[in-house]
Amino acid sequence: MDYSDLGFKCGLEIHQRLNTGKLFCDCYCDPNKMEDLPQKAVSFHRKLRAVIGELGKIDPAAAFEATKAKKFAYLFDDASSCYVELDEEPPHKMNQEALLLSLVVSQSFGSIPVDDVFVMRKTVIDGSAVSGFQRTALVALNGKIATSKGDVLIPTIALEEESSGIIEKKGEETLYRLDRLGIPLIEIATDPSIRDGAHAMEVAEKIGMILRSTGKVQRGLGSIRQDLNISITNGARIEIKGVQDLKLIPALVDNEVNRQIGLLKIREEIRSRHILLGEEHFSIKDVSNLFSNTGCKLIKDALLRKEKVFALKMQSFSGLFKTPLNPSLTLGAEIAGYVRAHSSAKGIIHSDENLEEKYSLGISEINTLETSLNLSQNDLFILCVGNEEICKKALQAAFNRCAQLQIGVPEETRRAEGEMSIFMRPLPGSARMYPETDLVPIPITPQLLAEATKAKPESMDEKKAKYLKWGLNEQLSDKMVRSQEWGRFEKLVVSGKMLAPLAAITLLETLISLKRDGFEIANISDEHLISLSSLFANGKITKSAVPEILKLICKTPSIPIPDLIANNSLSRITKDQIRQLAATIDGTPEKKFADLMRKYRLQVDVVDLKDALEKN
Repeated sequence: MDYSDLGFKCGLEIHQRLNTGKLFCDCYCDPNKMEDLPQKAVSFHRKLRAVIGELGKIDPAAAFEATKAKKFAYLFDDASSCYVELDEEPPHKMNQEALLLSLVVSQSFGSIPVDDVFVMRKTVIDGSAVSGFQRTALVALNGKIATSKGDVLIPTIALEEESSGIIEKKGEETLYRLDRLGIPLIEIATDPSIRDGAHAMEVAEKIGMILRSTGKVQRGLGSIRQDLNISITNGARIEIKGVQDLKLIPALVDNEVNRQIGLLKIREEIRSRHILLGEEHFSIKDVSNLFSNTGCKLIKDALLRKEKVFALKMQSFSGLFKTPLNPSLTLGAEIAGYVRAHSSAKGIIHSDENLEEKYSLGISEINTLETSLNLSQNDLFILCVGNEEICKKALQAAFNRCAQLQIGVPEETRRAEGEMSIFMRPLPGSARMYPETDLVPIPITPQLLAEATKAKPESMDEKKAKYLKWGLNEQLSDKMVRSQEWGRFEKLVVSGKMLAPLAAITLLETLISLKRDGFEIANISDEHLISLSSLFANGKITKSAVPEILKLICKTPSIPIPDLIANNSLSRITKDQIRQLAATIDGTPEKKFADLMRKYRLQVDVVDLKDALEKN
């Protein structure tokens, strides 16, 4: 597929949590280092409503969320949150460390800082912010990043608040935890010059590496998120939110491009069928009485609960719902996702499915339903099962989405789920932004810029060159600059207390292998690693013994390492001892080598063994 012929456009928004105090209070939280909130955590409830913004309009995304009329509950613990998160106290002064870090990052991209930082409110009423808005501030403009396919521009870099974390959803209520709310996020937005999915992944990786080079970002699942903005000619801008795995980006891009191509083809098919859908064509019918003796368990169980079955006739739509939009998505599945986003319905049933096989509906039931709805051969029906109010809302959403097919691709925000995306809400607009009245503008002074310049980190290329000089090979150097362990690695090596190759192999390979095998590697401190390195450098242990000693430390971290070595026969055997042991074994040097390695592999250095046997 030639993306350039499609008029493909793609941009990225990177959101990275900073490892500082919260943006507008004195609290601190790293969600990936926290367990469940303590029992003393208290809960409270809110209902949020869409309001008119500074431009005199209601934002479409906010209006959509308001139609759900959801309730929100929050768990609050004063160890990681305060009255600012509760929206019971004005925001404090902006965290200066977070502001400095945003300027440091901006300089890495050659961005131009703004003269004054103005904090804005961005309307968010999906419950993720207690106040109904998220604070955000523009920090720098007009940067760029070099890639294998040319420079990608970075128009804006902003500093904003992280949202609350969802614990669970129950019916119309969503439960959040407030420990995450207010953590500083750096938002880096690119222009739409990304060429394809592989290029998007490269850009995201390079930006992520620059962020990690500061040494002041949080790590772990959810600490960095990528949003994709994608469009093609005659399509529309689609925002795909919450991509957490870079390797999924190429497939997500391909699937979205194919989805838009598929929707444009369906638009042409609708026009060829002369289908015109207006609100006057929306009419639903209660068909519950047609299923009194049904073999469909889904419908039977619903009727026993005194729920109903409603049907919607879609004239001339037969066959369209089974049209593939991409390898894993049909139009029917697309519309079902839209229905679930607009209502509490779990989904829909439609006549383009194999109703007998999938739902155990009888042919006579289907024929009776078609007659009741006055369906022709080219018509399609949609069923929704459940509470009457929910069914009506769900079928209205299905009809509205079908009506949108007449224009092709509607602008919308979608949520990444693996390699696919599902509808979330309409795209937000400018109406959601308005000034924060509780904070004054923050001037970017020459002193602050000088401090940011002084704190500017090494580039990844500079780090890699340094690691090569320290003795790492090409592969280990490349792996280390991408690892979250680079800071610990440099600390161990620069202190002169650990050899670079041993430190790199231990951090990048040995500890990861031990964690995979279930060992508690959090028990291994830097002091443990330094002690092991000293013992190795002084010839007291072999390299092969290091993983075994680390396993023992994981189990009993309080026992001194020399005692662990002595108690488990892990001391290095000298050349003289090797010669004495070899003299007790009959056979060729090869046989002696094999026998000694089998019995003493953790205590014998291979070079020492070969040397001793050759001299014998």
